[in-house]
Amino acid sequence: MTPRNEWQGPRTGFVSERLREARLAKRLSLQDVADAVGVSRQAVSQYELGLTVPSDSILGQLVHMLDRPVAFFFWPINRSAEGSSTVFFRKGAGATLKDQGPVRSYLAWLADLEYILERWITLPELSVAPSSEGEHPYDPLTIEQAAQKVRKALGLGDGPIAHVTRLLEFHGAIVAQWSFTTAPVDAGSQWIGRRPYILVGREAVSMARQRFGLAHELGHLVLHSWAEEDMIKRHYSEFEKEAHRFAGAFLMPAKSFTQECCIPSLDHLKGLKPRWKVSISAMIQRGKDLQIFTDDEVRRLHQQLQGRGWRRAEPWDTEWELEAPVLFSQAMSLLEQDQPDIYLRLRNEIPLPVTDIAGLTHLEPSRFESRLRISRSDH
Repeated sequence: MTPRNEWQGPRTGFVSERLREARLAKRLSLQDVADAVGVSRQAVSQYELGLTVPSDSILGQLVHMLDRPVAFFFWPINRSAEGSSTVFFRKGAGATLKDQGPVRSYLAWLADLEYILERWITLPELSVAPSSEGEHPYDPLTIEQAAQKVRKALGLGDGPIAHVTRLLEFHGAIVAQWSFTTAPVDAGSQWIGRRPYILVGREAVSMARQRFGLAHELGHLVLHSWAEEDMIKRHYSEFEKEAHRFAGAFLMPAKSFTQECCIPSLDHLKGLKPRWKVSISAMIQRGKDLQIFTDDEVRRLHQQLQGRGWRRAEPWDTEWELEAPVLFSQAMSLLEQDQPDIYLRLRNEIPLPVTDIAGLTHLEPSRFESRLRISRSDH
């Protein structure tokens, strides 16, 4: 007899989208999965489309190769798909579709975590709204005005932003860090339902670059939420330049930054860095955007930056700690006051490895492990 690769009888509960998420998280193609479990590429595609369901033996192989528990493939999707945007990526030139896969999956799981947490506690209201489609490409003045509108909505004046991550969290965004060590991808973002989600890199990233990356993703969420994936692919360079301009305007508002960034000198910009917490390279670009520096001055500053070895690592890059998200940890601390088993409850609600849950929520893995031991000892 030949083994059956699809379940022929009724089986309820298998969530086809979870298979796609698990595959993308591992940076695997449909063919990669097909070869590993011994079925055709078309069969795997049908599993992901929900047209057929894998047999028990095939499901067992999927569990093993994708490193997900069986329960993961039966985990209902409760997050809202209404109003979801295309995923935006900040990536290197060599990034492939496979490299983008983990960002898509972890953004989705971040939304799943937020959905569960919001059942238990009220999270901050959203203060930022996406722009409706205007004439594209945007002119510089429109981008500057959009950045200032967001700053006003977030209650900011014209000075530096003390903590970009906590500011965004306080105003309703969900921010997480992930280690993009195996792919040339620095960050990703997406509107999922009514909230914006931002995933930024954790490894080999300075605090100044991290803050700029957050502002860059915020620019995509505000300026480009209306864009379809095909349009983003065709105009990727334009979209990136616009998000870059937005990030500079958001972090370094023209009114105040023009008054301080008035000398085309690396030492002067170095002195401004602890106050504004942006890279010297970003300040040079901002000076160019605002026409504070001439093209010759910008060229000379970049040559000096290269000569001092600051393109690889600027002053304070290795000394300043990254900004850490606090939304999940603060929420769990509040819940734990009345519900000592809240970490166990969260663990049981989310069929993801503890390392994934901890990584996305910035919670210590030991918080889950210790409570699991306490729970077992009580029975």
